Amino acid sequence: MRRFVIVCEGASDFRFASELADRLFKAAHDWLTDDSLPPEHDPLNFHRQWCGGDASFDYFIWDKIDDLSRSLGLPKLLGHFRGSPGELDASMTRQALFVLEQRFLNDPIHGVLLLRDGDDKSELRGQGINQAIDEARMPLTWKVISAVVQTKIECWILAGFIPSPNSDEIALLERMRGELGFNPVQQAELLTAKGKDDKKSAKRVLAVLTTSDVERQRECWTLTRIETLKENGRETGLKTFIENVEREWCPLFVRSA
Repeated sequence: MRRFVIVCEGASDFRFASELADRLFKAAHDWLTDDSLPPEHDPLNFHRQWCGGDASFDYFIWDKIDDLSRSLGLPKLLGHFRGSPGELDASMTRQALFVLEQRFLNDPIHGVLLLRDGDDKSELRGQGINQAIDEARMPLTWKVISAVVQTKIECWILAGFIPSPNSDEIALLERMRGELGFNPVQQAELLTAKGKDDKKSAKRVLAVLTTSDVERQRECWTLTRIETLKENGRETGLKTFIENVEREWCPLFVRSA
């Protein structure tokens, strides 16, 4: 059994990252797939586990790290990072890694994903997260992946939006292209507005294109070709995330003799 942790901002982020990672695991190892079996008997379920902070969650939430740290009786880690001041999110990431180290001290995990919306500070957040990872890399035995979304998780979902033939989606995408002056599927990194109803809001654009249908949105990462996700997501961090999972996590699975 390979056990993984995702630290993210909420349920929708976890759903996207975990389900896309599962696709990549199965693509790398055909023995993790058996279409003849019902979902509850999916071979992957016997080889992969998502681990959360308690029985209620399969993931960790950034905003809850301090509360979890206090509940474990852990001190707040302070100070510089290899002699340099911490960039944005560096201290929070260091504390998160400390919490995970203590939480799974006697219950080993194999991989950790630190997933963060970049908003308008993607570069600084990425630098800060990597400062904490680099500082902690030597003692850690897990494969740690950092992923900063440019700008919000909806941008990654948009990368997989393929208009359905003979539907209103083709017209909706053309309408969005006209409003924005660019293709939001191929250039989602330009959706930088903070307000959810603003013209260049990734949340608004995704809601319009999918008519706020959660299952239609899910198809964007469960059905769209991986190569298409990489191509459309090259500037939002999605391509890097996919390649990191393929390189760091997929090789962890070894078929039993």
